[in-house]
Amino acid sequence: MSNMNSRWTATRRMCGAIAALIVLAAACRGPADGTAGGPGTPEGATRAPDFSAPLEADQAAKVGGSLVIGINAETNGWNPTVNQWVEAGTFVGSTILEPLFLLDRNGEPKPFLAESAVPNADFTQWDITLKDGISFSNGEVFDGAAAKKALDASANSVSTGRIVKDNSDRFEVTGRNSIREYLKRPDSARQATYSQAWMMAPAMIDAADSGSSHPIGTGPFVFREWNRDKDFRVTKNATYWRKDASGNRLPYLDNIEFRPMPDPNTQYSALRAGDVDMIMTESAANANAAASEFSVISNYENERAFITLNVAEGPSNAPNPFTNVHARRAVALATDRAAIAGLKGPDVQTSSQPWPSGSAWALPEDSTGYPDYNPDKARAEVEIYKRDTGRSVLSFELTGIAGSEDLQVLQALQSQWSEVGIDVKIQAVEQASYILFLAVGKFSAGWTRMFGSDDPGINNFFLSSNNAVPVGEIGFNLAHYSSDSMDAALQESQSTSDQAKRKVAFDRVVREMNDQVLFIWLYNVPMSLISHKRVRGLNSFRRNAFANFAPKPWLSEVWIDQ
Repeated sequence: MSNMNSRWTATRRMCGAIAALIVLAAACRGPADGTAGGPGTPEGATRAPDFSAPLEADQAAKVGGSLVIGINAETNGWNPTVNQWVEAGTFVGSTILEPLFLLDRNGEPKPFLAESAVPNADFTQWDITLKDGISFSNGEVFDGAAAKKALDASANSVSTGRIVKDNSDRFEVTGRNSIREYLKRPDSARQATYSQAWMMAPAMIDAADSGSSHPIGTGPFVFREWNRDKDFRVTKNATYWRKDASGNRLPYLDNIEFRPMPDPNTQYSALRAGDVDMIMTESAANANAAASEFSVISNYENERAFITLNVAEGPSNAPNPFTNVHARRAVALATDRAAIAGLKGPDVQTSSQPWPSGSAWALPEDSTGYPDYNPDKARAEVEIYKRDTGRSVLSFELTGIAGSEDLQVLQALQSQWSEVGIDVKIQAVEQASYILFLAVGKFSAGWTRMFGSDDPGINNFFLSSNNAVPVGEIGFNLAHYSSDSMDAALQESQSTSDQAKRKVAFDRVVREMNDQVLFIWLYNVPMSLISHKRVRGLNSFRRNAFANFAPKPWLSEVWIDQ
């Protein structure tokens, strides 16, 4: 059984929940079907999803067997409305919990546990019809009442509640398998947000720890055991509702064991030694090296790593130079983003917008309005800042996570910025409290991973003035930026289902965030799955992006050729 212990205080659970929601902006990107280009992409080329890449040949799956997977991070619990789910958390958690919808490779919502979601004329109500005949693994029926209970749990959470209640007024059961959501404002993309609506069994929600130590869902596997920082084990759900194309009940595997392995070299060594069958890794170098011996599936285009610049000042972050736009522009102009991406390994690319490059929403990179690397212009902006503020130097703290390999990136940025006369000190914060640190705005510049949604509308909450709360209060507009023009663009994007009009609105959002330099864009996070070639049934991972915090229900299709 799980070895959860007294260290799990209410405060830590709250921190984890806040973390889950801040990364939910990234999480808020649903799967974008596609496979990234294979290792060895020419230097300078974008490693974009290649939907025409060869898939596994059709072959009858073999039933049975166990899989051992090395994951790149531990998760602090298994309730996504309470705990911190990032890539590894959603990868593991998707074996047990499932969403109402999934997003396809074009960002279109596709029914999963839901049959449909239909709006009224002005997009202020959505009627959700659920698929019939589905039960949770403990035998509880998945119906309108159960779905409402899960949605209400998210709405009433100390963290997710701020997001859900920003526009949701209430949920109402309208039939045995139907519910209605009433909104405060129009939202034409509401279906996409249902791809983040994880369905939890009533018994899980009612547990003393809200199911953090024992998740119960409709998924292909059933929770068996969790030994924190050692392993997480699931076993086959014999009554799972999904079947393959031949009518065979999924999943194929009997058991899966997940082992947290934060060090990429430890991961790769375990794979080569045969101690694990598959790894989830951010090491572009290992993905490159593994190509000739293992199956490598990469997604280098979805998630963004960047520095958030806080444009607000309060007692906990004063003096904050980034209330001045010239300070923000100076830092952007002084950042050699190509050099930073190079630190992360071969083929790692940069982008200057939240949406995946090559997607229907993306602007050409030369049209986003983001400042190009130019040290001379950076020095000029530093001088303007000093003249505007009367300060003798542009100085601030750059905050990141203690013990993280990304500290190498922060040190490189510190060196680059010092070359143009910017004085930077690095502040390392423990991971358990880092996201709360960001959420209350106690920073000037903070390392962040977010965005990449296949429908940008999912991220509107994180950009709206409604959520630019004063420094010191918990909020999710991390830059604390607000403007009438940004709000107008966001509202326009939610008031129409015309994709062309929505794109015009989101283009304005990108250009404004870059003109105001709210973020220092760094690199696209390189995420790969590397497995022994006996691991089969991975085509859905080739078709769908997994470098995100969205549901990934495809381990149900994986099998072992033994």
